[in-house]
Amino acid sequence: KTFILDAIRQAGKTLRDGEGTLVFFFSGHGARRGGENYLATVDTLPDHLESSGLSEAEVVKAIRDTGVRRAVLFLDACRDDPVPGSKAALENFASSRDYGEGIQILYSTSRDDFSWEAPQLKHGVFSYFLSQALSGPGSAGRGRDLCQPSQLR
Repeated sequence: KTFILDAIRQAGKTLRDGEGTLVFFFSGHGARRGGENYLATVDTLPDHLESSGLSEAEVVKAIRDTGVRRAVLFLDACRDDPVPGSKAALENFASSRDYGEGIQILYSTSRDDFSWEAPQLKHGVFSYFLSQALSGPGSAGRGRDLCQPSQLR
């Protein structure tokens, strides 16, 4: 968790006078508890998610602290509460937060839902199509036939 926050601070230093766009990408395990999204880092303990996981709010704060004016976060991780019957899983939280001007978050899934992986794509579905879209015009459709909803479950 500390390594990621330090990397954000270092990336902010490379953007002179807050100019440019800081891009944060995370693909891995995640969860939602108490209305907050958490990213599971190497030292995250599932039973202590709130204290050991990296919260979305911590990431946004670290980005804000750099002074950059624009940031885009791509989060390819589940946003469900892994504890069956927990109160957080039953509450209706807002699907996005207003972090103010200059921060945009693109999630791989809606709140309280799973993010899917497709072995034939060798990535999470969101990450695969994001990389295809960023690779250039017309490339986003190449994996369409490989990724049918029935093959993801």
